[in-house]
Amino acid sequence: MRIIVSTQNIHEHNVDCIALVVQQDALNTPQIEAIARAYLPDMPALLAHRNFTGKEGSVTVLTGQRDGRLVEIVVAGLGSAPSASIPLERYRRALGRIIRSMESRTCAALLLAVPDAAPFGCDAATLAEQTSVALHMASYHFDEFITDTARKVKVPELVVLMGNQELATQQSAVDKGTVIPQAVNWCRHWID
Repeated sequence: MRIIVSTQNIHEHNVDCIALVVQQDALNTPQIEAIARAYLPDMPALLAHRNFTGKEGSVTVLTGQRDGRLVEIVVAGLGSAPSASIPLERYRRALGRIIRSMESRTCAALLLAVPDAAPFGCDAATLAEQTSVALHMASYHFDEFITDTARKVKVPELVVLMGNQELATQQSAVDKGTVIPQAVNWCRHWID
C-alpha cells in the first residue's frame, strides 16, 4: 500500500473511490458539500434516504459520476462527540471499516478526505500519523499461499487529502506512521 499526501481539491484527483468520516448528525460538512458538487449533487438527500446519520460503526456506499466515470463514495460514521474530544480509536475503527468496505470493490485508487484534527484533540501531524497506522493495519491480509489470484484481496493505492496543511510535514507524519504497522504486519505474517 502506498499513501500519498495531497492538498489538491477532491475533484482534481483521478480516483475511482472516495471515502470520508463524519460525526453523527453533522452531514453538512465542507467535505460532503465538495463531494456533492463534484460527483453526486443529491448526496445529502441520499444519505437521509438511507437513514445514515453518522452513528458510530455505520458505513454507507453511494455511487457518483464525473466526466462519464463512476466513483464509489464511502461514508463512515464516528458517532457523536463526547464532552471533550472524539477518541482516536473511533477514527481508527472507522478507517478499518472503510478499508473492509473497499475490499469488495474494484478500486485502484482511494481518496481519503481526512477530517480536521481539532475534534480529536490533536494536531494535524498526529492525525496524519494515526491515519497511516490505521490504514496499514486494516489492510493486512495473509494470502501468501492462496494460488487463485481472484481470491486475493487487492488493497487500493491510497491518496490522503489532508486539507491546506504543509505538504512536507504531513508526508513526514504519514511516513512515520508506517513503521509500527509494518512491524506488526510482519509479526502477523510470521504467526500465520
